[in-house]
Amino acid sequence: MSPCRRSLLLAGLGLGAAPRPAAAGDGGWARVRAAGQILMGVEVEETGLCARDADGQLDGYLIALGQGLAQGLGVRPVFVESVAGQRLAALRAGAFDLLLSSPPLGREALRLAMFSPAYARVEWRVLLPEAMVRAGPMTWEGAVLAAPAGLTTLWIQRQLAWAGVRLHPVAHWQTAQAAIQAGLCQGAVLSDLMAEKLRERLPDLTTGPGLESALIGAAVRWGEHDLLAAVEMQLRLLRRRGVLDILSQHFLGRRAPREAFE
Repeated sequence: MSPCRRSLLLAGLGLGAAPRPAAAGDGGWARVRAAGQILMGVEVEETGLCARDADGQLDGYLIALGQGLAQGLGVRPVFVESVAGQRLAALRAGAFDLLLSSPPLGREALRLAMFSPAYARVEWRVLLPEAMVRAGPMTWEGAVLAAPAGLTTLWIQRQLAWAGVRLHPVAHWQTAQAAIQAGLCQGAVLSDLMAEKLRERLPDLTTGPGLESALIGAAVRWGEHDLLAAVEMQLRLLRRRGVLDILSQHFLGRRAPREAFE
């Protein structure tokens, strides 16, 4: 989606109106307000959350959401690419103010950052030849599955390690298609939206067992309670107006998690 089309979408959702500033405070929110912009870290991966369009521009659910958050806060959105495995370290080092696409990563993560409630859910689908699905996961030892590169790969690997499969990182569902057709992979693990696109191209693939879904939230540096409160207030407004559901349906094919703000 081009920036122009995305702006029209946000305007149609009521996000083009005069910004509603968050409550004043000290720390992170004061820094963002003084700068007039909020730096948001995003990881580019082909899940519908964040990717690059044909023109090389960042696009996806997180980009539209980040623009809506920035408008609500009354500041300019600036997106910074983050690297899998270094995201929290980059947040702590000040590379960005707000880290988007950040599922809770355990006790150590909670010592480094504070997390918002989840505002998106990504469901994963394992696609395999029908014979492999019938044979069952205990026979998958040594199989290679295409999977999105980045943090997502780690999330999937953790769930499939017991089956003895290896993951082949890919940038896009079409890259997964090419890898399967070239014999590099037997199947793929993709978000359900991307899996549907792949199955249209490779109808011989069938759906295997489901994986644990990934809940997506945001993170700020530890101690920046005021910035987290300002962001959460805007998220609640977006939830109340139905914007989160509309954006999630558009980019991810489902409504935003109901438990996030209830």
